[in-house]
Amino acid sequence: MSTEDYLSLTNPAYQRRGSIEGQREALQTSSAVRIRDRMASDLRAGAVLPPVVVGILLPHKRLTQVPSWTSSKLRKMLAKLDPSAVSIIDGMQRTTVLLDHQKELKGRELRVELWLADKTSSLTYRMLILNTGQVPWNLRRQIEVINASLIREIRSELESDNTPPEIYSIDNKSRRFNPGEYQANDVVEMYIAFGLRKAQVDKESVLADQFSRLDMIEAVSTSDFLPHFIEVFRQMIALDRAFGQMPGTPKSLRRFNAGRSLFDSQPACVGFMAAAAQKIYGRPGANRSHDEQLAAVKNISDQCNKVSKYVSTLNEEELSAFLDFATLNEVLDKPSSKIGDFERTLFTDAFRLFLEEGPRLKSMTACWRVQ
Repeated sequence: MSTEDYLSLTNPAYQRRGSIEGQREALQTSSAVRIRDRMASDLRAGAVLPPVVVGILLPHKRLTQVPSWTSSKLRKMLAKLDPSAVSIIDGMQRTTVLLDHQKELKGRELRVELWLADKTSSLTYRMLILNTGQVPWNLRRQIEVINASLIREIRSELESDNTPPEIYSIDNKSRRFNPGEYQANDVVEMYIAFGLRKAQVDKESVLADQFSRLDMIEAVSTSDFLPHFIEVFRQMIALDRAFGQMPGTPKSLRRFNAGRSLFDSQPACVGFMAAAAQKIYGRPGANRSHDEQLAAVKNISDQCNKVSKYVSTLNEEELSAFLDFATLNEVLDKPSSKIGDFERTLFTDAFRLFLEEGPRLKSMTACWRVQ
């Protein structure tokens, strides 16, 4: 397309740093400026840039019409797009050059690669595939690149619930004060743990782990992955609110005190997600059939629903006995050189038992003592 058409299509996304969380803005280092100056002189001399990559989210119905589109229909679709549906996936530095020299480059054509998808998970899969050989892109950055769309889709799916959760964006300084409130970056980490089926996620080096990367790619490449995650997240929210009915003891110094404090803990959140993912998909490296996955998701929903309803009938004293935070605090008081890994392992094992036993549990004591 022409440079003018490309800039018109992507300028709103460019102003939002590519419209994808984690994307680099235009670099301002002296070397980056020199490189862009050389790129501009090459363009004026007639050089052809590698294609910029643009991601576009479309409703499924429109996506199915793509094979029958002519070039003119495609251009009309692009002209009417909601700016929030467009992301610059690869090409922020090239776009900076085009903007800085658009008058000189008027009428020049640019190669643009469009990734059309109807689900965020499809773009996640393509992003992971695109970066499989690029070690500097760790897994967390790859997920955060489409974090804005991912969080928007999760919010959209949950907003019809009676009491949808509050998910604070990364730039929002609000803190969690009540059950059902979560930071967006914590939700992204839960998403990663759900895809990897384990709670120990070394966000800085996980890309170098070939097996972890393949597990994640395999997970997000299935159309049911995000709906499964959202349903598990929905059940965790319900438990969070049910447990949150237990008030804390004033001036208590214990970490787990009020009912809300359980899912204040990120190790508990990712432990719950990892345990649920293992129940649905099997342990890392194992794969279950589609029917087995659907049955496991239904089982998790049924188990959690029963526990939430049961807990809602308890008074404060009975709920305190059910949660048995005294035992949990005692278990966590054990010295450990890697306390973060210890806690994540503990909560994964605890919630694995919880999801197996569900309403048969008379208290959480057995879960906290599972190791």
